[in-house]
Order: sequence, then C-alpha cells, then structure tokens
Amino acid sequence: MLFNIVCFLSIILSSLSISVPTCDGISEYNQCSPNKECGCFYRWDKKDDSGICGLTTLRCSSMIPCSTISKTCHDHNSICIEHPLCDYRSLCYPLDKATNEICPSWNKTSITTTSRPISSTASKPFHPSCDWSSDSNTVLNKLKGPTGLFLDDRNDTSIYIADSGNHRILLWTPEQSINNPISISMKETDQLSYPRDIVIDKMNENIFICDKGNKRVLKWMKDSKISHTIIPNIECESLLIDNQGSLIISEINKDRITKWEKINSTQSNVHVIAGGYGKGSNLNQLNQPRNIIFNENDQAIYISDSANHRIIKWIKGAKEGVVIAGGNGQGNGTHQLAFPRGIALHSNGDIFIADTSNHRIVRWTQQAKSGTIIIDGIQQNSRQLLSEPFDLIFDQYYRNLYVTDWTNSRLLRFFIDGVGNCVTIT
Repeated sequence: MLFNIVCFLSIILSSLSISVPTCDGISEYNQCSPNKECGCFYRWDKKDDSGICGLTTLRCSSMIPCSTISKTCHDHNSICIEHPLCDYRSLCYPLDKATNEICPSWNKTSITTTSRPISSTASKPFHPSCDWSSDSNTVLNKLKGPTGLFLDDRNDTSIYIADSGNHRILLWTPEQSINNPISISMKETDQLSYPRDIVIDKMNENIFICDKGNKRVLKWMKDSKISHTIIPNIECESLLIDNQGSLIISEINKDRITKWEKINSTQSNVHVIAGGYGKGSNLNQLNQPRNIIFNENDQAIYISDSANHRIIKWIKGAKEGVVIAGGNGQGNGTHQLAFPRGIALHSNGDIFIADTSNHRIVRWTQQAKSGTIIIDGIQQNSRQLLSEPFDLIFDQYYRNLYVTDWTNSRLLRFFIDGVGNCVTIT
C-alpha cells in the first residue's frame, strides 16, 4: 500500500515539474515558438482550440500509441495527440519534448492567431525530403503479382490495382477494411489475362486496361459491364491519359511510346512520340520501356527505360530524351538503377522510382547525379522490406506512398515518419 502511494506521489511530482507551452489557435504543425523546430500538435480530446507546442523532429516510430478506448497515455509524462502524418494515429507525445525551455513562447503582442482551421496543414502537399517510415501497412495481401496502380482522387482516394496473376482489376479505398477490395466485373467474353496497367479518362468516365496477356487495350464503361477492344495486337506495358484526352502507351516489344488520339471515337490516330528508332541506348532510343507518367507542367513524358537502367524525360515534340535518373549502367550504387519500373512525380518536380531489381524505392531531385534510398528490400514477407517493387503512387497530399510489392504479392502503404524536415508546399 505504501509503495503504491509513493509511486502515485512520484507520478504527480514528476508531472508537475514539466511546464508545457500551448499553441492556441495556431494551425496544426505550424511553428509555435521562436524555435523553428517547434510546431503545434492538437490534443486528441479536442476539448478546446488549444494544442501543445513541441518539437516536430520526433519520429512517429519513437512514440507509443494511445490507449485504443480511452485515448489516454499510461505514462503520465505524455499526452495523447492526433498526428495525421503518422498514418492518422493517436500517439503519446512525451512532455519533456514540449517544455518552455525547448519551445519558449512568443510574446503575446507578437503572436497573430487565427481560428482553428477546417483544413489543417496536414491536408497540404508535403516536401519530398520528409523522413519516410521504413515500416508499412499492408493494405492488400490476397493478391498475385500485382502490377499497375491508378489513383482516382476526384472525390476521395480510390486506388485501382491491376491484380495481374489473378486476372482482375480491383478498386480499394481507405475506408474499406484490409483485404476487402471491390472487384471490377466484366462479361465472361471479356475476361482478362495478366492485366498490366489501368487508367481512367476522368472527363468521359471511361476505364482503359492494358490486357497484356490478350495483347490488347480494353475500353470499359464505368458503372457498366460492357467493354470492348479498342486496340488489338499490341504488347502494351503502361497507359496514361494526357491533358488533351489522348491515350499514351508504352510498347515494350517495339521500344517506343505511342500516342492514340480520338480514343473515344470510332477511328483513332496514332503517332510515335518517343523512341521508335530500334532498341538501343542512344538518347533517341529506348530499350524495354515500361512505366510512363505525364507531367502537365512541362508537357513531358517520363519513361522508365528499363533495360537501359535509366529514367528518360521526353518533352513534347522532341527528337530525343534527357536522362534524369540512372543511366550509369546496371548496379546498386545510389547513382545507378537496375531495371526500374514505377515512377511517381512529386509536385516540386522530384521523382520517386521503383528500382525493381534493386528492391528499393529511391528519390531523385532535379539535376541530381545520384538518388536517395527511401525504402529498401529484399527479405520476402517482411513488413519493412520490398521484393521487386513494381509501381508506386502518392495520395493527393503526398502523405502516403502506395507500392505494389510484386514478388510478395501485396499492396503496401508507407507514410511519413515525423515532420521535422517537412516543409509544406503552398
């Protein structure tokens, strides 16, 4: 009994010894102290508009989750906060990282406050230099060799997955439970064979599928079971829709990228827009082009020139491309790639690459001579490690990174591990 009383008094005394600065009316994660490393964290209970002002350099993985039911912390020197960047988890923030000595308050006369925003800093794009957690959430694991991904962000984050080995296309949203996706059904005569990629024409609500095993591109009417072949006898690898509504296709066997105009009419016009000069490593040639993405800002196509172990940027109307990542031969150095596939473009121009045969995700900044390893592999079925990542996409706020982990047959979600180096893109 005496021991319990002593422990209780010790807890009270230790908690009273910490003076915690608050951040009334300041937006979530925004600077709340002359110390630039201090930001505002909202309390989970949200009883008022106040939060605590603490260091933003703490990694998500260093904090303990709050109690599931009560949303409290067993450690009385911690407080339960909401942390949207940490995969929307409630975490126990250590109060010794939120003291007046670490995060001194501004003078009241120098503080400009605003009412608590409906849309916080967490809903803005975050800088690619954010620290990414090496841990991940398995979103779907009842897959078989998943390949292409497409994000439909018009209403909410809806992700389409080409579940290639199961010969189907799946639709998943964050509101769905794990391993409970919606399968897009088709007529029996339109059965798929190793679908590789999928893209949606958001203007016309049509879905296009690279049905690789059947050597065709299918056009599928959304909210119906009717589809038809619009391009037969083609070894497609990746699809995209440009800002003019044209369908862009990487043709791996012909080492070229083609543009198909008027895809919603009875007669399409086709043009070669990259490669087409035979297999090779010259800047006007490609060698097994795989994934492609479109950058609306400069009207350029980004191509994973897989067997040349490089990423090529091909500007509209150009006769040759520009190497923006790799191109230094196959290898695992930070200046090299090995049969890259998926490409994701950040809003600031940096690219994230599924460096497939190196079993890792790398980030290359503009004009960089080497990349930075963001997520590494290779041990199979490990939560932390990848094995032949195939494709990757960001959500609309660059807060979560989704990766098809091909050999492990699963869809993974990686999230930012703290906000210390994260500067919001406005």
